[in-house]
Amino acid sequence: MKNIKKTLLLTLGAAVAAFGFSTQAFAGDTTELLDHGMIEVAPTFTLDNIKDGKPSVAFGTAVGYGVTDFFTITTGFEIASEEALAGVGYGFDVDLLFTPYDSENFDFDFHVDFAMGDTGLELAPGIELNYDTDNDQNGFGLYLTLDLPISSGWKTEEEGEEVKTDLGLDLTLGMYYSVMEGHQLFLSGGLSVSNLAESYAERELEGNVALGYNFMIIDNFEMTTEVAITIPEEGDGTYAALSIGGIFDLPLLVDGGDAGAEE
Repeated sequence: MKNIKKTLLLTLGAAVAAFGFSTQAFAGDTTELLDHGMIEVAPTFTLDNIKDGKPSVAFGTAVGYGVTDFFTITTGFEIASEEALAGVGYGFDVDLLFTPYDSENFDFDFHVDFAMGDTGLELAPGIELNYDTDNDQNGFGLYLTLDLPISSGWKTEEEGEEVKTDLGLDLTLGMYYSVMEGHQLFLSGGLSVSNLAESYAERELEGNVALGYNFMIIDNFEMTTEVAITIPEEGDGTYAALSIGGIFDLPLLVDGGDAGAEE
């Protein structure tokens, strides 16, 4: 069966969340390498902050390329409204994914995400640990992700404005289950902590849960859906986000053959 777990979806969600759009788009999915020479395009549409009848709207596209068997590079671009259709922000990121260890049941991924938006830049290194009962993801799997986003911003002090660089922590524990061939169910939960360095007095904590369902339509197109709920530390302002998207596989010719073709 075609590998359904993709790196593109997580990249899109990280790009949007990094720049204040507050979406957890496709947080339930996992990161996986693309086959050598494979290109994937993943458009998404998201309704975020669903709680007051005026959800914000986001559109995004990610493009990934399998550079080698152990290295994938992905770029993502997102535009989003601030409330309903009012106000516009944007986010752009480049994600570098390496898999230094990959066995029959366990693998270890390391990535570095470089993100840019209308509020500044962010650097986010991270790791992911995976356990799969089946190497082709036809069964059940668990995954743990840990990211450390580093960002800077202007802070107003008595002496005036100054730049402060801060550190965050994003932790997610998730699972997937292959309901049938070409269909996977994802469930995840986690927390995000911001302002752990210079602005520690302004520390913020959020929890999140996400449920996703991905399924193949045709051999080179996969439909992706997810509902995510974000829970602030105070418990007020809990909101949901709904994301719908797809993944198109576009194999290139590599070493005289089709990338990703079955032997």
